Amino acid sequence: MKKLLVAVLFLQAAASPRGSIEGIVMKAGTALQQSLPHARLELREGPGTLIVVRSDAGGRFVFSNLAAGRYRLFLTEDGFIRQEYGQRFPNMPGLPINVAAGQHVTNITFRLDAAPTIAGTVLDGNGIPIADILVTAARRTYDVRGRPTLTVVASALTDDRGAYRIFWIDPGDYYVNAGSPPLRTSSDANEPARPAYAPVYFPGVTDPEGIRPIRVDIGREVNGVDFRLRGQGLAQIFGQALHAITRKPVAATITLSPVEESNVARYHGQSSVASGAFVIGDGVAPGSYIVVGRSDSLEKLTGFTRIRVPSLPGFFLNVRLLLSPGIRVNGRMMGIAQSLPDLRRSHITLTSVEPGVPSPARMSPTADGAFSIMDAIPGEYLLTVSDLPDDLYVKAVRHGVEDILESAIAVATESTAPLQILLGSDGGRITAAILRRDGRPAVGAQVVLV
Repeated sequence: MKKLLVAVLFLQAAASPRGSIEGIVMKAGTALQQSLPHARLELREGPGTLIVVRSDAGGRFVFSNLAAGRYRLFLTEDGFIRQEYGQRFPNMPGLPINVAAGQHVTNITFRLDAAPTIAGTVLDGNGIPIADILVTAARRTYDVRGRPTLTVVASALTDDRGAYRIFWIDPGDYYVNAGSPPLRTSSDANEPARPAYAPVYFPGVTDPEGIRPIRVDIGREVNGVDFRLRGQGLAQIFGQALHAITRKPVAATITLSPVEESNVARYHGQSSVASGAFVIGDGVAPGSYIVVGRSDSLEKLTGFTRIRVPSLPGFFLNVRLLLSPGIRVNGRMMGIAQSLPDLRRSHITLTSVEPGVPSPARMSPTADGAFSIMDAIPGEYLLTVSDLPDDLYVKAVRHGVEDILESAIAVATESTAPLQILLGSDGGRITAAILRRDGRPAVGAQVVLV
């Protein structure tokens, strides 16, 4: 019996030998091939557990005791551009590393490039430095319908000299904006709010249609991105939150956000009292905003309304905010005449068709593909699926007998017909290189398929 047990254990061990991945991390552009110690390396195998190691004093690393599989290897280090193994250009996907049973993959080499920086100063109209001004760097992105928009990817606050540095960003084109919400620096409620400043894009443009990007390349520090800001009048916002059905007052958390993503002002949540009354007393800069209310007191309620604050001194606005119960959207992900891999790390998102309207949190399916998206506000949404396993794509989205893959989903009441997301694996692949006019690679370019 003991001999049989030993033989079984021996066969099991021999049937699944473990593998490894090892290599070295170097600094790019160094003539002496300088290694980079203590860099963080992350190894992933599909939805499996993340494995993290650090490079040693000589820049070498090793992932040992690996089961056979398909892995992706990422490297992150402060001051350098994040990189995936096999990545040809920044912001582009890399290549997987296939490890067979017992295979030892060697000679993996990373050459890290220094991350770019944007720096400058912010002054008022009299040339005096302004502290605590938020400066943002935005990139041109595209929403789920392919429409261009600006999305903030990095930011910094000015110091007492009005200076700022936005560092460790990826190379590419950035739209830099400076402005300030009326933040309090004291807990004294009687202290007047500090002046607010109209948001300005570099180089001194207030209209988003007339802005131009700043190009930052690998390892470059772009200095002289300076701003002159002018003050602007502030408005007072008052309001009351009511239940949309009963019209009774509701205690809720109120948030005021600008409609334009490029507008950097953000106003923190205000808690309304039992009477539903709320006030944003620090003052609000001119612009278009969305007022959002959320209540978790007795039942989950959500609502929003749009307001326009004109540039008028002493202006105040009364807002009536109706909150409704959130709507649950149920569905299931399934394959077309095929079994599917584990989908629990994929995500389903509903994005409002109307810009600025809050969207429910994205959800992941269960092991059998079922999902529920909670607390959606009534309206029209576009459905997107992300983080699917390799070679899978969304082939169709059905609501009952209707195919809504390329159309909006009307969410009004909880529907008895769940969404069906049909996944396929027979899709094509487009591989291309983007070149400048002189034939050199166009680093940081975005390719959008719409």
